[in-house]
Amino acid sequence: MSSGGLEIYYRFTRVPHLFSTSMVSVELQLTNTSNQPLTEIRIGQKMLSDGMAVHDFDPISVFEPKKTILVPLGVDFKDRTQGAKFELLWNKEMAPMKQILHLKVPIGELVRPVSMSETLFLVEQGKLRGMTEHETKGMMGEGLVDNLNLLGEKIYEMSNLLRVPSSQDDLVRFSGQLVSSDSLVLVSIHLATSPDQETRFVVNCEKMVVGSLLLQELKEAVK
Repeated sequence: MSSGGLEIYYRFTRVPHLFSTSMVSVELQLTNTSNQPLTEIRIGQKMLSDGMAVHDFDPISVFEPKKTILVPLGVDFKDRTQGAKFELLWNKEMAPMKQILHLKVPIGELVRPVSMSETLFLVEQGKLRGMTEHETKGMMGEGLVDNLNLLGEKIYEMSNLLRVPSSQDDLVRFSGQLVSSDSLVLVSIHLATSPDQETRFVVNCEKMVVGSLLLQELKEAVK
């Protein structure tokens, strides 16, 4: 997005936020596209859902023309996907400027990886049955069943999870936890053992909306 001489991009860095472990790290890329310095770049009013929070970056007093900088933000999304909305304020030739940013967060970026053994995975999965277990079936993309490294890459692109060791060749597992609440997110992929068989996908998470959305994204990511 671009406004008043300031071009703005954002990305999720998947690194722990220094201010709070419940915050997702976001990096803003700011470019001064004008021929004049921009001044007093800062966060203004925040329009957040109940419980959500944004940790501001330090105000930028002077931003020279044609320069690009990266600034860190922290956002506690409270395990929700509706995103965070706030004002970005600055001055151009003494005139006040404003851009409303709406950071939309993919469901997979609300997760951080957690290392666990196969035994611990099964124990924790056993606690998350019934309504906290989401399951579907579908066909996977060509070559993914026989190439678990490629399958892993697809999963990592979709969500910030970590692969769990598995004693079964036809079963792949991934684990993580929600950044805000620390709720576990457990993913199991039961691979098809014949060309006409569908793969079974299972997501266990006490946050039922998150589990349902992640299951949809998981199935789409490996088509």
